[in-house]
Amino acid sequence: LHSMRVLGEALKTDLSVYEEEQKEKPYEINFSIKINDMNQLISDLKTLLKNNWKILLIILLIIFFILNYTAIKSGIVDGWNSK
Repeated sequence: LHSMRVLGEALKTDLSVYEEEQKEKPYEINFSIKINDMNQLISDLKTLLKNNWKILLIILLIIFFILNYTAIKSGIVDGWNSK
């Protein structure tokens, strides 16, 4: 960016317009699912669950603990203090 500013000053051009455009969308994620056959989708989901149920369970537990961290923490602290 420093080099761009120096070049802009040398060429007597304002290059800040390009910096603003870059800050607006640093990345873009596109996600699409095309379902042609519902039976095939259900079969694929069953296979996914059958082969990767342990990993999916761990991911779900991590998400659960992250979302309920304050409640879990307060429950542990309350239980510890009541002893």
